[in-house]
Amino acid sequence: MMMQNLLSATQVRADFSQFIDNVVHVKPQAVKRNRDVFWSISQKVTTELLAGYSIVVEYEQEEDGSFAGSLLPLNDIVCYGATFEAMIEDAAQQLVEYAQDYYQDFSRYYHSPNRKAHLPYVLNVLSQENLDGVKALIRG
Repeated sequence: MMMQNLLSATQVRADFSQFIDNVVHVKPQAVKRNRDVFWSISQKVTTELLAGYSIVVEYEQEEDGSFAGSLLPLNDIVCYGATFEAMIEDAAQQLVEYAQDYYQDFSRYYHSPNRKAHLPYVLNVLSQENLDGVKALIRG
């Protein structure tokens, strides 16, 4: 594996505060413990990394004027609303619930072939500070 500046877990433990400061203020850090390698990335970098993972709502206006839609690529989520804005609100709330379920039962969702590709979208939803942030991920 070609990684420059790969830190050992021992180095990280020895000066954990400095490690965190470097991750948050300087750059992501790769850490190796035995044979395992993981990355530590700040919230800001994570948000920037996931910026391209927006969610598209395909929708129709019903005869009664209400809206119904589904989210791509998370097409199991179907949303409804009396107005377009209400449908987006419903979609955002369902996205949060799905992302929380995915994260809570990560092993099951991540190892399901039809859900593995949802991970960047799930992380993007979980990285938002509030429901307005989640709504901003949805493109119509």
